[in-house]
Amino acid sequence: MPDLLAERKGGCVLVTLNRPEALNALNSYMIREFSRVLTKAQTDPTIHGIVLTGAGDRAFCAGGDIKIAREGGLAWKAGEAALDPMLEFFDEEYALNRLLFHFTKPVVAIMDGITMGGGVGLAAPCRYRIATTRTRWAMPEVNIGFFPDVGAGYYLTRMPGLIGRYLGLTGNGLQSVRDLLSCKIATHFMVAEMVPKLIANLLAAETEEAFVAAIGSGDIAEDLPRALDRERIDKYFAHDTVEDIIHAMEWADGDAWAKETAATLREKSPTSLKITLAHLRAAEKESFDQVSGRDLVLAEYCLHGEDLYEGVRAVVVDKDRNPKWNPARLEDVPAFDFS
Repeated sequence: MPDLLAERKGGCVLVTLNRPEALNALNSYMIREFSRVLTKAQTDPTIHGIVLTGAGDRAFCAGGDIKIAREGGLAWKAGEAALDPMLEFFDEEYALNRLLFHFTKPVVAIMDGITMGGGVGLAAPCRYRIATTRTRWAMPEVNIGFFPDVGAGYYLTRMPGLIGRYLGLTGNGLQSVRDLLSCKIATHFMVAEMVPKLIANLLAAETEEAFVAAIGSGDIAEDLPRALDRERIDKYFAHDTVEDIIHAMEWADGDAWAKETAATLREKSPTSLKITLAHLRAAEKESFDQVSGRDLVLAEYCLHGEDLYEGVRAVVVDKDRNPKWNPARLEDVPAFDFS
């Protein structure tokens, strides 16, 4: 079966990311086909809503297929292929993110299961984003020598306080319902077992008003637990450089959270950390399209470097979780300024 399914159901289109064995990771076919479906639906007056979901019960979408990106980049470095196909992949992915961001009809993304990287890039621009009891959200690109791309810089910098900076630099994930909603990662929440009923109700809606009404309320009890430590995050991540952020936490007497978080940052690619912080600082005052445009410039920069290949090797290919970053020290990475 195709890696992306698009089924017309009355006035709705059900789009299914259909690579469950790969956690619905995006490939070029899926990106191009989804772009085609959206472009057609935008101008079709008989379509009033899009439902986006992932096949299987493990993931909405775990991201882009980074193994393919690594293999293509290594072939280019060896003089065996052009870099253009890799740049084209990122260019088309980011164009799809922009298409979703500016789409004028309601799109419902059902983030059931793992929602990371490129999956965040698909869900975040949708008008309605449903988290479930299985949602596991993260932008973990610093773990593989990359940076939070797919327009994520726009969303991270619009979260409360400095939570987005914390999430982008640590690569830590979220699954607390209250955090997912308060950070505007999700607009609604439901137990995973209710997802089939929701999809059925959405597809049965005969008008846009009925489609939106089928989603229901996004209200949730305020007494649900919060996992994020907003006070500490805002205190330590307010510094203007990665070095100062880490230094402040490492010298925090008696604060185990700070020292543990500093240790987490020390494990990441120093180049990725500095790119990410500069990217997020600039994104605070930029439009989505401006952030997305820099995503492509930075993706090309990373493809020309070394850490992306080493990070994917350590995390995805060999899985030894022991990357050898180059440069290995923050002090040896030049400062970036995108303002």
